[in-house]
Amino acid sequence: MKYLVIIFFLLPHLAVAQDCTPTRYRQLMREADEATFGKKPNYQLAVNKLLSAKTCQPDSEAVVNLQLVKVFEEVNRQRELAVRNEAEAKKQTRLAEKNAEEARRQERIAQMEKERAEAEARRIYANDLAFKSQTALRDGDRTTAFRLAEMAHRYVEEENSNVTRALMESLYYNDHPDTTHRLLLVEESLERYTSIIGSVAFSPDGKYLAMGTYDNAVIIWDINSRKEALMLNGHTLAVLGIAFSADGKMLASASADNTAKIWNMDSGEALMTLSGHVSEVTSVAFSPDGKRLATASLDDTVILWDLATAAFDESEAIWYLENGGKTITISDHTNDVMSVVFSPDGKRLATASLDDTAKTWDSESGQEIMTLNGHAEGVMSVTFSSDGKRLVTASLDNTVKIWDSENGQEIMTLNGHTDEVTSAAFSPDGKRLATASYDKTVKLWDAESGRKIITLGSHGSAIMSVAFSPDGKRLATALLEDRVKIWDMESGQEAMTLSGHMNDVTSAAFSPNGKLVATASYDKTAKIWNTESGKETITLTGHNAEINSIAFSPDGNHLATASEDKTAKIWDLKTGKEIVSLSDNASSVLQCVFSPDGKLLASVSMDTAKIWNIESGQKILTLSGHNDVILSIAFSPNGKLLATASADKTIKIWDIKKSKETMTLRGHFASVKSLVFSPDGKHLATASFDFTVRIWEIESGREIITFNDNADAVISLAFSPSCIDDPEGGKWLAAAAAGTAIIWDMESGKKTLMISGHTNYIMGLAFSPDGKRMATASQDKTAKIWEFTPGGWWGHRGFGRRLAILSALQLEAFSLEKLLDQHPDNEQKLLKTQDTWQIAAFADLYTQKISETGVPQKTDYDRAIRLYQACLDSGADNAYFQQKIADLEEIWEEKQH
Repeated sequence: MKYLVIIFFLLPHLAVAQDCTPTRYRQLMREADEATFGKKPNYQLAVNKLLSAKTCQPDSEAVVNLQLVKVFEEVNRQRELAVRNEAEAKKQTRLAEKNAEEARRQERIAQMEKERAEAEARRIYANDLAFKSQTALRDGDRTTAFRLAEMAHRYVEEENSNVTRALMESLYYNDHPDTTHRLLLVEESLERYTSIIGSVAFSPDGKYLAMGTYDNAVIIWDINSRKEALMLNGHTLAVLGIAFSADGKMLASASADNTAKIWNMDSGEALMTLSGHVSEVTSVAFSPDGKRLATASLDDTVILWDLATAAFDESEAIWYLENGGKTITISDHTNDVMSVVFSPDGKRLATASLDDTAKTWDSESGQEIMTLNGHAEGVMSVTFSSDGKRLVTASLDNTVKIWDSENGQEIMTLNGHTDEVTSAAFSPDGKRLATASYDKTVKLWDAESGRKIITLGSHGSAIMSVAFSPDGKRLATALLEDRVKIWDMESGQEAMTLSGHMNDVTSAAFSPNGKLVATASYDKTAKIWNTESGKETITLTGHNAEINSIAFSPDGNHLATASEDKTAKIWDLKTGKEIVSLSDNASSVLQCVFSPDGKLLASVSMDTAKIWNIESGQKILTLSGHNDVILSIAFSPNGKLLATASADKTIKIWDIKKSKETMTLRGHFASVKSLVFSPDGKHLATASFDFTVRIWEIESGREIITFNDNADAVISLAFSPSCIDDPEGGKWLAAAAAGTAIIWDMESGKKTLMISGHTNYIMGLAFSPDGKRMATASQDKTAKIWEFTPGGWWGHRGFGRRLAILSALQLEAFSLEKLLDQHPDNEQKLLKTQDTWQIAAFADLYTQKISETGVPQKTDYDRAIRLYQACLDSGADNAYFQQKIADLEEIWEEKQH
């Protein structure tokens, strides 16, 4: 009846004609029903018709009233449906916006993947030019060597270590080195991770760097030892944000699995999982006192968690938070919240959102303090300065803004990035600001004046995150292409080349006093060289086939050689005469090595090792047990043990005195090619065709380290010896892989250097006794001596002729027709050099390409015209370049018919 009361108060009573018939009544009821449930509802008309029907036949009041109720029920239903539809429309609009944002994110990732592939192609191209530069230098063409290295550095990839090495090496030979290319090199590049690293954070003491990865893990890197300290696994989707507690005892991680986790930094265990967001958690921040945690999410909210209520449930062995731990949920942003941070005093909270704003909040009450408006697009990052007086925001509008955190006034806008800015960080002293961008650069700014200090470019990939170490001396940058870089300075370089062999050089060894180097070759000779002058002093001839291996006696007076002619020979180095020939072998002698006391010689032939008495030349022991050929042997430093490496994938340790095998080391998946004892005899390094190098503990036979990041199989190994700088020895492990020598720091397990210079495989290497030099022997028929000092690996000295250009024929021969297309601005870079005749050579190259191509490209023609025109504009030999342009136009015209 309540509907009827409403009706009589709101609607006029409608009279009808007194001559109302049953037919008229039924017609009114039909019209009311049609107005209520028809295709075009008119509820006011329906009510009017029903009231008229009631007047027409008063005795049908109950029926009409029931129909009136249905009308108002339908009105309410339609109203509720409209509300639901409106809510659904808003939901779909929001979903469309999120899908559009995800599409844009996927588009950016696809673009990054494309750029990563292009960067890899550039890296390969740069390496090729560096290789050609070193080849030219080895052949004595110093001008070509420098030009190739300079072009690779200027136009392709300036932070390629091989290019840097080739450039620096070639600079020694030129009167006027190009000093405009100052290099800021990375101290450390953590490249072994196979997933995108989206965030980085230093621990408060600066000893660790945490990295959040898109393969769902957090990696903790020990800065001092340069090793992975922990890997925190537990999230089921990408880790998007990380933060240390102020005391460094805990780490919080934010994940795309909608959760945040808190980890114990001592044990690596997850203390608790915080669930409450309904979308990806993008950022986490501890309060300065460590009692609260703030999490930001793509669900547009920030949640403050009270960690002080944490209690340990012994039955389930987990920590939990009372009442779920949530104290405040902040939901005033209208789009995804990308970043959250506490002020240094913990009283305020700052958030950054894709709604184009940053906001500050009272961290106790959750009340908004102020909104920072000014960015034209979403804000990706926000952080306080160390004194809490300033805020910096990084935005998708390619800008960075610094704000007064007290009054919300914008202090300055930093322009300079050419793509979206993803992260910003104040240095600990607040004087500098680092910003990271999708434009593949990190920029350092003076935070007071806004002046750009330096751009750290050539990352080759978008930068996702940037962080200062607590002392401000290091800067970590996380790249989209799976790497983290820590910025500082270092350099590397080649030294002396020994040429004279007529075939592959298979082995090299220093004499005990370091004054001589011996080399063995497939040309059936061994040679002795003076390490100071690089001159050959003796050639040892007498073998009838290739020499596989050489070894100095401990006193340096004798040299042993192992040959394909089934013999091992011992030579007197004072006279160059053969002393004894050891010939009790059924097949080739692959290697020989003296015992530390010089009284014994071990040799390898097929799957058997033999021990010989040097003085008598008699065989005293045969060691059998391998199931395939033995590829390497080594005495322990005390001479009591012999290690053998075999193609049967195993290493065996033999007790010489007892004439028996003591242990077999298994772990490699392919033939073991090389082995070497550490100077203290406690460890053994082995290299295999499974592309790994493994370090074994001799006492237990336990494998303790595996180096598995090699691109080629390692075929030779050498530990650095004990010396003044390294009394215990074994600080460095050198390995030969293809044409490259790799140096590992054994304390940190870090690959510290890759040395290139040979043009073919390195077959052997050895350190000098003082640890300051290393010799490498190669299939390119040369041996090289590399000098090591605390400052790095250094090389050639002296000067040569002035620079000349590379002709069009040389440009073609060295595949430089692709050079100007490596980067969009390369042509402009070339023109800015104002090197007229080099510019002309490139124009000649494209003219030649057009002439030799059936259907030439218009882009090649346009480029050649531009280059010739630039030469003409420079005022150099106008008639010459006018004729060049005329000839090109004639060639082009002929090609069009």
